[in-house]
Amino acid sequence: MRFEWHEYDIEVSQLRNAILKSVDAPKVEKENFNRQEYLDSFEILLQTYCEEYKIDYQKKQVKTIVKSSSNLYGSFLSYALGHYETPKLKLFLDYQKKLFKGNYYAHKNNFSGLVEFLCYREVKSISLDDTLVRLISIMDWVREERRSVTSYDKTNTNRLVLRWTDTAPVLRMISVELNEMGYTKRKLDFQNAFYDNKVCNWCKDIPFLILLIDSLADKEPPSITTSKNTRKGIFLEAEKVFRDRSVKTSVARTISFKHRKSRLSESERLKTNKLVSDFLGRFKR
Repeated sequence: MRFEWHEYDIEVSQLRNAILKSVDAPKVEKENFNRQEYLDSFEILLQTYCEEYKIDYQKKQVKTIVKSSSNLYGSFLSYALGHYETPKLKLFLDYQKKLFKGNYYAHKNNFSGLVEFLCYREVKSISLDDTLVRLISIMDWVREERRSVTSYDKTNTNRLVLRWTDTAPVLRMISVELNEMGYTKRKLDFQNAFYDNKVCNWCKDIPFLILLIDSLADKEPPSITTSKNTRKGIFLEAEKVFRDRSVKTSVARTISFKHRKSRLSESERLKTNKLVSDFLGRFKR
């Protein structure tokens, strides 16, 4: 059967080709641009999506249309906005809005909110050319949407959860690195704690996790916040998704973040803070 898609669908092989074309263009606007790291970041996103929907990632050219109900949809949308032809971006958003079914990050009636608060930030990091033109087009589209929208369904806005507020590529790189260092069982466990609120089993050094979450929340601007954009409640929400697997028992234990932090000795705190600082220093842009 022939695989067909609309020009404005997010089809992953088409998107990958657009990305390859951009990274090999003579003019890339980013300073200190690392081509391989950039491509690896997209491949991690694609592989995660394929695992979620049981698609054979090993195929030479994966052909599939990204589902808007996936919690990874926003990142794919950002890559598309960062690489598709700039004159067509508004038409592309019009088409995607009609198909949007909603996911963890936005209710089905709040596609413009997803574009404004998630995609705009990610496109700033993802785009390699015409970045300012792309950002202006995105915000022009959002402004036009606001003028036409008269009501907004606020379902689930009171639900307090952890939110990752830095870019998706940074979260993926941190998650993969933590796995390679033996802190998590799978390479995207740390990422999924924020994207899907899935339980993340922490395999060693609980103080490192506590001070890692603390440091990411205290950054300026913060990389972690709650769904109400506050620092308050972060440890309580972290206790719901992170479990202690540092001791080999049949059941993962709950981590009392605030209590464990208060019990750290000064020397242990200084030593662990140095480890966390060195670790996060690898991902500074």
